[in-house]
Amino acid sequence: MMIKKIGAGAALLAALSVGAVGVAGAATSPASQASHPNRAAHVARIEAVANAGKLPANFSCSTASTKQANISNMVAKINARIVVGQQKEAAATAAGNTAQAAKIANRISHAQTFVSDLGTVSSLITASCPA
Repeated sequence: MMIKKIGAGAALLAALSVGAVGVAGAATSPASQASHPNRAAHVARIEAVANAGKLPANFSCSTASTKQANISNMVAKINARIVVGQQKEAAATAAGNTAQAAKIANRISHAQTFVSDLGTVSSLITASCPA
């Protein structure tokens, strides 16, 4: 459950911090897309930016420093929550609940992909908007 909250919070903060760029891409589950369509749309936009390797034409460097700070903050929060998820995965595995451990591992993988894509967007912003 914590990883789902991570994904929702991460997508929301990333959407707010990256704005038009969107949220760099953690794949979301169909159930998550159905219950959080706005979050899924933001994540899809971030994935598109990260996969395209370029910022949208309407990206403004005037807000780059704020967006970079928000991305950095979100990455730190997600990484802290990934550690908690890994502990829960280990506990589920030790308890013999392999199905639950697999679900947690999948969520961790998605969170790690999201962090990677946020890093890609951050690099694109840095390259496009030298300080």
